[in-house]
Amino acid sequence: MASWPWYHGQMSRMKAEEELLNVGHDGSFLVRDSESMAGAYALCVLYQGKIHQYRIMPSKGEDGTGYIIKAVEGVQQQKYSKLDDLIKGYGHDNNGLACGLTHPVRVVRDDGDDDPDTDDDDDKMAREGTLLYEETVKQFHNRLSQLNVSELDNTFVDNVKTYVHNGLLKDIESVQCGSNNIPQLHHLIAKSARDFQKQMDIFQTKLNILGQLFDEDTIVLSKPQDPMSRTVELDGFLDKLPDCRKSVKDVEKQAFKSLQEVCKSYDISQEEVPSSPNKKTPSPCRTSMVPPVTFEVKGEGFKPVKMKLIIDITYGTLQLMRTNRDSRGDDNATYVYNHDKILQLIKSRSHNTKLIIKVDSSKRKEFTFENVKNRETFCQLVQQMKNMHSQSNDIDQLQIFIGTWNMGDAMPNTPLQSWLRCEGSGKSLDSKIGMMPHDLYVIGTQESALSERDWVNKLKKELHSTVNVEFNTIAVCSLWQMRLVVLAKPEHIHRISHVEQSTVKTGIANTLGNKGAVAIAFHFNGTSMCFINSHLTSGNEKCVRRNQNFFDILKGLQLGQKDPYEINTAFHYLFWFGDLNYRDRKSVV
Repeated sequence: MASWPWYHGQMSRMKAEEELLNVGHDGSFLVRDSESMAGAYALCVLYQGKIHQYRIMPSKGEDGTGYIIKAVEGVQQQKYSKLDDLIKGYGHDNNGLACGLTHPVRVVRDDGDDDPDTDDDDDKMAREGTLLYEETVKQFHNRLSQLNVSELDNTFVDNVKTYVHNGLLKDIESVQCGSNNIPQLHHLIAKSARDFQKQMDIFQTKLNILGQLFDEDTIVLSKPQDPMSRTVELDGFLDKLPDCRKSVKDVEKQAFKSLQEVCKSYDISQEEVPSSPNKKTPSPCRTSMVPPVTFEVKGEGFKPVKMKLIIDITYGTLQLMRTNRDSRGDDNATYVYNHDKILQLIKSRSHNTKLIIKVDSSKRKEFTFENVKNRETFCQLVQQMKNMHSQSNDIDQLQIFIGTWNMGDAMPNTPLQSWLRCEGSGKSLDSKIGMMPHDLYVIGTQESALSERDWVNKLKKELHSTVNVEFNTIAVCSLWQMRLVVLAKPEHIHRISHVEQSTVKTGIANTLGNKGAVAIAFHFNGTSMCFINSHLTSGNEKCVRRNQNFFDILKGLQLGQKDPYEINTAFHYLFWFGDLNYRDRKSVV
């Protein structure tokens, strides 16, 4: 079994998906032990950015023991006597799988695990090495041909092609000899940095001018050399980056100091103005993890104008920037609006890419986005920005993350950032939206191998590294290996009240807690909410039993008004999730 390079043993499903996504090549696959069925295997295949899972079942019959794979319905299952024969048999397309098994993801083994019997003939090794190199160059050439290089200069593209065909082999040989350097790629990067270094020298000269504007004793930066008369030293060039950052900070510091002196000369008071007792004091500023986001749009009017809408969530501003000459002859005219000046966003019903923005008391401004996804992302970012900077006690919009995970009695060994940011392989939010923290995080798990304390601590740690917020625990409810955790932002703690918990067992004779439900209910500013995490009976043929579990849970949960069968109408909002074990019989492809 260990001799098969694509067999990864007791690898978790999440780890397998991570390995395949790192490879990123259609047809990449690996085989691991099934986590839910002893003696079976799971085949994981990458195709068009999605991971497809298939179960390999052992089969016994008159013709002996073998293996079959559960693929698409309607495709005849073929039995193979050996597992490696099955993998070879599915190496072509149109075989019932998402694609053919063409690129095995090999197990990374320690040096001590190598097979000692490796004394091959030198000529054979040379031929294999040549074939391996040719295949490697072909793969890199295919990758390069699929990249969008339309905005890059032809010189750079030609240099990359030359590197793939000539320099790549030399770097491979360098790595094989134990070197930590890849000189050919290093040389390519240095050549590509010539224009960048020229611009950096010019930028440092500009900083020097700004520094002298505020202080005549500012240290004069060295005059940039002619970029055509020197050879690019990549290490020295990169060393300039921190110096450039320091120069920017020094100029800003000196400018601020100079302006303070100007303010004093005009007798402008530097004392802190006390806040009004009736005005709500803003909470301490929390740095947003979302950088300023730019949207390319067209401003509607007598003549459409190309514009940029720039949202800076940290400072709570919206910038409208013209990218071509306007009617008054101003290039790149920019208008900045504070978050409280944005009064209304109106989506067009006839065109799903158009949006009307009502700013302050001025006329409405109409824009057309590149696509509907960009328009929706823009609206959500504006709402997040207004919520973050609002000084009102009322909450206009509440964002809740609800996640469910059957952990299969396995420890969560991989980071959870992609899950908490809703960055799955299926349909997901824009990556910029995923960086914004939700108000509430409700996490339901089944077959958990962690204790309550360990799981809550891990969730808080993962959330802090993901969205830079220290969340507070509202409640934790457990039944055997089922968990339900509710976490909230610190500023919402005083808004949450009437917290309740309840559990229902629906295992054998409704006495075992391996199946059932855990629930948490509370009020948020007077709005009642209930969250139910359930694990229902498994098995394709037990649909009636699962339906009965649903009614048993409704009847058994003691929340709200405690009126049997009425829990589904006792709250303003009820969220039901978990491992419901219902099966979708549709094709996996």
